[in-house]
Amino acid sequence: MNDNEPWPRIGQAMNSHVVRTLVHSAGWRLAEMPADLGLPLAGCLYSEANHLLVTTTFGNLATSIAAMDSALVETRSDALIIRTPAADAMPGFALGLWHGGRVTWHWMLTLWADVDAGLWLVPTPDKRDGTAASGFRLTARHLRIEEVPWRTAHERADGLVRAIRLLIHGERGAASGPAGGDDRS
Repeated sequence: MNDNEPWPRIGQAMNSHVVRTLVHSAGWRLAEMPADLGLPLAGCLYSEANHLLVTTTFGNLATSIAAMDSALVETRSDALIIRTPAADAMPGFALGLWHGGRVTWHWMLTLWADVDAGLWLVPTPDKRDGTAASGFRLTARHLRIEEVPWRTAHERADGLVRAIRLLIHGERGAASGPAGGDDRS
């Protein structure tokens, strides 16, 4: 394998703390793709239940998306690419959804956690008020666009903080508290 290649070797994706967190929270059962498939598939884990390929990259998400696109068309699968963070940085996510022979990519996604530790991939804040119209709930069986689970920019910020706490400290659920640290009930 070329050192410039953006794909991990088999097994590295499951060695990722981010992947293990997503697998546990979403209830995914992932299996390693056979090494003889070649890149990029050999670097992936696969969930048969929702036809999802999961892989990590240390490189640029755009490069990884370009490398993965034709593999998704061939396998009629969706894909989640996780840009493994450098020290103290948050991971980046790209989600490719196969439908009708084409792949639609959603990227520059970030992790968001609801008060019950349900996980979503949502667009990074690109508006001043931090709102977005849709996101992806991570479940064992389906990946589809749904209306985002928050109503206000403050609720969005709270969910982003919960996701950070989950990834960094392993904290789950409402015990993590709101972003502002105060109880609003």
